[in-house]
Amino acid sequence: MQLPIIWGLYNVLNNVVHKSSNELVGYINGIVLPQLRLDSAWETTFFGLPLGQSPSQLMNTMAIVAISIPVITGVLQFLQSKMIFVSPPKIPGKKNDDFATAFQTQAAYIFPIMIAFFSFTLPAGLSLYWNTFTIFGIIQQYKIGGWGGLAQLWQKVKTLQKK
Repeated sequence: MQLPIIWGLYNVLNNVVHKSSNELVGYINGIVLPQLRLDSAWETTFFGLPLGQSPSQLMNTMAIVAISIPVITGVLQFLQSKMIFVSPPKIPGKKNDDFATAFQTQAAYIFPIMIAFFSFTLPAGLSLYWNTFTIFGIIQQYKIGGWGGLAQLWQKVKTLQKK
């Protein structure tokens, strides 16, 4: 569902960043009602972060921010995927060779890494969009099903700390 929105947002960010402000204002003023016409181009930064540049492009100027955006994106995606996927209870003596369970376990680790890589190479505005909706997804998942599989992961971490 979000993929078409991300593609559209990518194209918008690309056009806003790569066109000159006069050209962009002229284009927008040509398609909107007279009451909605712009006097000047808008700011394309968010708290000093250029939304049209990818974290890989920001490595020379904003290294900490450039690294933290994909890391935060990956961590949020991991948390959401662990909340959604609850491991089935283990029955003693039964071998668990279910393909769906194996894929689900791998996906919970691989997809957040892939999304973190994508957020490193795509514009920062897309990563902020993705993070915002992931946070809302985590809140929604918590309201619907509680901590889900994240509670199981937390129990494993607590038992490892006791050892």
